[in-house]
Amino acid sequence: MSDTWEVYLHRVRERELEMVFAGYSPLQFDRGIELGAGDGHQSTGIKAYCGELVSTDLNENRLLKSDTSGIEYRICDAEEVDRHFQRNTFDLVYSSNMFEHLPHPEAALVSIWNILKPSGEVILIMPSVFWKCCHIGLFYPVAARGFIRRRLTHRRVRIAKSEPAPMAATGLDPGNNIKLDRGQRGWLSRMLRWPEPHGVSPGHLSELMAFRTARWAAMFEECGFVVKEIRPGPVTSGFGLGLDWVRKVLENAGVASEYIYYLAPRGK
Repeated sequence: MSDTWEVYLHRVRERELEMVFAGYSPLQFDRGIELGAGDGHQSTGIKAYCGELVSTDLNENRLLKSDTSGIEYRICDAEEVDRHFQRNTFDLVYSSNMFEHLPHPEAALVSIWNILKPSGEVILIMPSVFWKCCHIGLFYPVAARGFIRRRLTHRRVRIAKSEPAPMAATGLDPGNNIKLDRGQRGWLSRMLRWPEPHGVSPGHLSELMAFRTARWAAMFEECGFVVKEIRPGPVTSGFGLGLDWVRKVLENAGVASEYIYYLAPRGK
């Protein structure tokens, strides 16, 4: 992953935070926890709404090692988060684009229910069906564009060094699916350079179905939560193409690359 791609991804996450916390007040929550924080870049934005924040990730090679003002960093398995913290500890549980990487998301939801205060709130962000369609539909066009541009400019280095790297082409950081072992890929997939599923789904069709809002909402209800609201998030292809005018048109039309789920515990 190039520095340029990281800058692009950070910009997307900052836009996401603006949409997630629209209408919220600074320091609205006394204590919050972020699950699947990655490199911790988004944590500082979440901290603006929490008196204290615990930023966690399972990949110890990505998360910041030293605590900062008001933020504690912890290596933690989201599916067993209630083993690390006492019951009824947090006013806010926040996670962005992490649940699709969990082999057992129901276990994580049960753990979250345990550590959440009765009056607490959960905010979860997951990719949409539209994002998955972009992941597959744009893969070869973006790869072809990169090939042509390299030929025209006589460069042998990756075009990703001068513009954001396509997530689907480069493959995700292995830490995103750290609990999954897909084994050896088939010869046809290797020959076609076909991308693997983004999350833990066994195939692209099953992942397309898994990203439906109805599927997530039903799971949340089954695991003891009330879905208070579902908001559309920002539009992004996952390839760093730019084209901000296209993004704005799609967002104004109600299209979203991810959805924001606002949950409250039931029966606490």
